[in-house]
Amino acid sequence: MSFLASLLKQIDRFLQFDNFMPGYNGVLTVSCIRTLVRIAKKVPSFVCLDHIFELVAPFRNMDKPWKVRIEASRILIDLELHHKGLDAALLLFLKYVDEEKSLRGIQ
Repeated sequence: MSFLASLLKQIDRFLQFDNFMPGYNGVLTVSCIRTLVRIAKKVPSFVCLDHIFELVAPFRNMDKPWKVRIEASRILIDLELHHKGLDAALLLFLKYVDEEKSLRGIQ
């Protein structure tokens, strides 16, 4: 359990660092988001999926690089699929496609 806490703390540090000094297309942020979700899927008894939703959702804001937004959307859809099923995941996908301007060539 203490290893998990230190791992989550280190991921938070990486996210803060990437926010302070952004890397190329948010590569560090994308890796941190992916790692958080892997941890949540492997140890669901220690990490609540609702908290992961809350942590990842802000990365869909338009002020983030498009690769970060797309990855956050992909991960949220994947979590929705595992958490609530295919119908909910498809509805969320359609909502995100409608909201994402970069998919239509609008920056």
